[in-house]
Amino acid sequence: MRQRKQKQPEKEPAAEISDSKSNDENKAEFDDDISAPYSLALHHTRVFLSLTWAPNAAFDVLLSLAMLTYMIACPYTKVEESFNLQAIHDLLTLSPFNIRAFDHVSFPGVVPRSFVGSLVLWLILYPAVLIGGLLLSILGLNRTPITLANILTPANLWGQHLFLIQYLVRIVLGGLLVWSLHAFRNGVLKRFGVIAANWSAVFNIVQFHMVFWGTRTLPNTFALVLVNHALAIWISQDEFSKTEERNGKLETDLTTHAKVMVALLVFAAAVLRVEVGVLALAILVSEIFVEKRLPIISLVEIGYITSLSSILVSIVIDSFFWSTPLFWPEFHAFYFNVVRGGAAAYGISPVHSYFTDLIPRIAPASLPLAIISPTINDNVKRYGIPAAAFVGLYSLLGHKEWRFVVYIVPLLNAFAGVSIKWLVDSSRVPNVSKAQKMSKDKRFQNQNINPYVVCISLVSVAVFTLVAFVGSWFAVYVSSFNYPGGVALSRLHVLQNGVPGVVVHMDAFTAMTGASRFGEISRFDGWVYSKNESLKTEADFVDAGFTHLLTNQPALHGIQLDKLNQLDTDLDTGSSHWEVVEVIDGFAGIDSRLDDLKSWVREFLRKLNRFDFGDLFGKVGVSLPFKIKTEAQVWILKKKQ
Repeated sequence: MRQRKQKQPEKEPAAEISDSKSNDENKAEFDDDISAPYSLALHHTRVFLSLTWAPNAAFDVLLSLAMLTYMIACPYTKVEESFNLQAIHDLLTLSPFNIRAFDHVSFPGVVPRSFVGSLVLWLILYPAVLIGGLLLSILGLNRTPITLANILTPANLWGQHLFLIQYLVRIVLGGLLVWSLHAFRNGVLKRFGVIAANWSAVFNIVQFHMVFWGTRTLPNTFALVLVNHALAIWISQDEFSKTEERNGKLETDLTTHAKVMVALLVFAAAVLRVEVGVLALAILVSEIFVEKRLPIISLVEIGYITSLSSILVSIVIDSFFWSTPLFWPEFHAFYFNVVRGGAAAYGISPVHSYFTDLIPRIAPASLPLAIISPTINDNVKRYGIPAAAFVGLYSLLGHKEWRFVVYIVPLLNAFAGVSIKWLVDSSRVPNVSKAQKMSKDKRFQNQNINPYVVCISLVSVAVFTLVAFVGSWFAVYVSSFNYPGGVALSRLHVLQNGVPGVVVHMDAFTAMTGASRFGEISRFDGWVYSKNESLKTEADFVDAGFTHLLTNQPALHGIQLDKLNQLDTDLDTGSSHWEVVEVIDGFAGIDSRLDDLKSWVREFLRKLNRFDFGDLFGKVGVSLPFKIKTEAQVWILKKKQ
């Protein structure tokens, strides 16, 4: 292949790369003139908000703790996560060789999904689940015997502690995402410096969606792990091609990093989520024709090999688990959603929705700063334009969800970090003795910028970030009301603890709002769980022999809601077969009191004046200007004797 001249990447000015030094060297950069009025306070403020003092591991630890906290606050899962979660359950309790009993055989879903992600998690989890199950049995904490069959299906050794494995699944997946974000942060560190890298990590922590969904078994979460590693390579590497002499000729080929980047993007698109292919297309087109860092012939070669290999992996694995020859799930999903337009049944959004609604929702703190970052650092355009092109192209599809474009959130967080780096640099009080040095420093070429005003802006950004973090916690609190099905199943086990011969039916709503197979903890005590969707009348459920029902439609079973003024099992509910044991409420909206803001402020000040801190924020709807509305959503019914 003929040697071709590659476009050299723009060199970073000294001010742009100085932050990639060690923390001690970075601290030396904060050489302010502290003799000026208030400059000492400003100096300490900018040093603190630069975050250069923070240990690198602190950000990974804080992100992990945030994910763990959110997971504990909302332990149940919803329908979007169900395929992979149920698949992992079946692999751990049935083994890969009892596919006929797998959940997806009876409930395949609207479109098929690949087992590849679930299989990887199963391989990681198997040793830990086996060891944990053996310890529980040895310690006598369950009644499940240690047999060869249970060693092959180690989740069965956990007995009534089965739900703990759901936590373990989510912890492992969250750990993989933290690892990928750590790699991405290292890429930002190399390209934009330590201040930008640290603040990008902060935005990962304070914004709700990345943390909350980072432990949830969405196919998008599996794909995000691979995409983050690919983006880390994309940002950190200056060269993607190399020229070597082979057989007396100069040939240009991709670097190892470039090959890995392409392979990660292609695999994620072909196996996990097809929209990653649009992002990969935007990145590769930019690198080929704009940046000219990728030789097109070498790219086609590696793209062809990785595409074929990825599709082959999916076909081999998924044909086995779906019991269908030459089965490629992601192609079927693409054909149904895009070609046939099946996704339109779930709603059509305006073409601008990603830009005006969904992206601001998933990156509320970083997006405003990311928007201004291209005016600060030209390298942002190199990475921002392909990301914007990806969102623009995907906006052509009518059905839109935030998870389809979540892959650009780490980039937005990095760009926001670039803006904050500029604020930190611009808030320095010039040291007159070093005026000549500063005149050559890009950060101080514009001396019309008042460092005090910039520092106030920096503090404002920090406060807004803190507000976003508080908002995330509120979102977690609201989300905890979104899983009435999981709560109902858990309550049934408490209410009927030790009762033998229970046969319970869970309707679709219950299964979609948190009742996973990991929650079927009394299966080992002889309980039978059913999600049979063919039953249509009250007589069908009675004839099927169910002793308990978890349902969102009590009227179907003869329950007259107008008679349920109180929870009383002796109350005549109008049904000759079922009695109400308990009703589980779920989220029904937020009732804002901002229309009566004046009275709320008066009440707030009255309590504050009386030092009533115990009740200041204790009663939602009384001490806060809003109220979480709930309504009855799942009824626990018991067959009358």
